[in-house]
Amino acid sequence: MLAEIAEIILPKTSTPGAIDAKVPEFIQMMLKDCFKEEQQKAFFAGLDKLNEDSEKANGTDFAKATPAQKLALIKAEDEAKERSEFWKITKDLTVLG
Repeated sequence: MLAEIAEIILPKTSTPGAIDAKVPEFIQMMLKDCFKEEQQKAFFAGLDKLNEDSEKANGTDFAKATPAQKLALIKAEDEAKERSEFWKITKDLTVLG
């Protein structure tokens, strides 16, 4: 799920995308080594919420949603008035990675 989210943020074009750049592995390492336990919990709670949002909106979990459905969920996260801790961490680490 994390790989798909990172690839939506930084897709492969004429240059490598997030998956090719090993961004998901970077995010996992950073979370484990550099973030406090409460931030880690908030991150994983955010992943769970994204899955729940997909179930509500699409009748399926995030992994089984169509690419368009996944993109819509990610856009909603990015355009939210108050960004969640999950989204702040995900976007920041994806771009940094």
